[in-house]
Amino acid sequence: MKKYILFFVMFPIMFMASIPAEAERDGLSMISWNIHLTPKPNQLDIELIVKNLSDSDVTLEFPTSQYYDFSIFDTKNKEVYRFSKGRYFLQAFQYITIKKGDKKVWKSSWDYTSEGQKLNEGAFVVKAKLLPTKINGERPSKGFVTSEEFTISDKK
Repeated sequence: MKKYILFFVMFPIMFMASIPAEAERDGLSMISWNIHLTPKPNQLDIELIVKNLSDSDVTLEFPTSQYYDFSIFDTKNKEVYRFSKGRYFLQAFQYITIKKGDKKVWKSSWDYTSEGQKLNEGAFVVKAKLLPTKINGERPSKGFVTSEEFTISDKK
């Protein structure tokens, strides 16, 4: 009888204890994904930042040498630039390990052109996606997407 009582007392505790571990394992609480933009007179400087928020090292697995992608949209939600368009990526698994509390930063830039034409001043949005297929060996339950608005201005 004592075994049954112990089981019914311990079972809910064991079940509840596994819920945070599941959330941690899917990568959502392990990393953050952000973008930092610096508009300049002739280009937009872009920093794509993945930060390890966990108490241990995190390994991101990518199916190609493309770790991220980003697009730039105008106020009518028309894509005016895509980072990956016209680029080729190595078709081999890539792994990035980020130590606890550390971050990985990729830098890129955009010259304010779309289809060879310099764009006029105005408001735009960058939408960036991190592309890991696994985080610490587990598939993430959702994607990592971030966005940031900026303005092209001739008065800089």
